[in-house]
Amino acid sequence: MSTFGWNATEMLVQDPDALAREIRQPGSGFQVMGEPRPLGAGSQIRAMQAVGPAHEVLYLTRVAAGTPPMYSARSFVDRPFIVILGSRDLDETRRFLRERLTLESSSFGPARMTVLNKAFGLDIETTHPLAVARISPEYSMELDQYPPQAAERSRRPGELPPAMAIVTFEVESLQPLKTLWLTPPRPIATAPYRGRRAVSIRGSTGELIELVEAGSTPR
Repeated sequence: MSTFGWNATEMLVQDPDALAREIRQPGSGFQVMGEPRPLGAGSQIRAMQAVGPAHEVLYLTRVAAGTPPMYSARSFVDRPFIVILGSRDLDETRRFLRERLTLESSSFGPARMTVLNKAFGLDIETTHPLAVARISPEYSMELDQYPPQAAERSRRPGELPPAMAIVTFEVESLQPLKTLWLTPPRPIATAPYRGRRAVSIRGSTGELIELVEAGSTPR
């Protein structure tokens, strides 16, 4: 959480308090990092934060039924619905998403981030600039402006970054992003690609992004 790049996955859950009790059971492999609490006074959203066995960070969130534009969990632990990016420069990140991926994002405002504050030794109530890019009615990208003391994520040569390494998006065509390709696209036969072409690029903060071409077939 103290480095730039992809830092957390947010998942829908039905009961963060019950889940926190489950996580505290011996052998769960997870650790509670932020206690369940509402996002703010009167908020219908209640969330907690945990770290998994690969040091991945998870935000586990209950959204009250009927709270637009999100959906409530249909099982005790449901699906991911937000990915969180720690940005070096929030304005540049928003510009990159708009100009290269045609993703519009909200103007940014202050938000309290418990896990981030703990990672940097800040007061737990410290706020940070945050914006949201809506990918679809059910999925979003959270863009967090990281403090100046954040660092680049170290990795071994030839390997992916540790923890949350890459996020995949489907696009209509790979061709408009040709100048960003790290290697030429190639079809991948296995699920979930099923023969579609995929390529990796880097975002404005250096994060790895995989793009899968909708409806493409092996060439």
